[in-house]
Amino acid sequence: MSEHTKGPWSAEFYSGTEDFYKDDWVIKDASGGEMMGHTPYYPWVTTNPADVTLIAAAPEMLEALEWAAEWAQESEAGRGDEWWAGLDRVKAAISKAKGKTEGINSTNKVD
Repeated sequence: MSEHTKGPWSAEFYSGTEDFYKDDWVIKDASGGEMMGHTPYYPWVTTNPADVTLIAAAPEMLEALEWAAEWAQESEAGRGDEWWAGLDRVKAAISKAKGKTEGINSTNKVD
């Protein structure tokens, strides 16, 4: 799997004058290039504002999860089962975001 487009991404509501582009959400990359949106071109793209902003936050969330997993792995002393279960969930989310399908648990390092 190739690398994702680096963030930050932004979600912008486009209220154009042309009917074709009117009242549409667009997700843009850090340089302002359109990555997703304009439902006439991409009818599978969500128009729900909550979904659009969640998608736009993905690069920063992945970065934060990677940091949290690394920190948790390094400060593991004295942690109980709940700590390890939480770390497993964080690592699973990172793996999913990176397109990895193999299982991951608290004994594995984050890539």
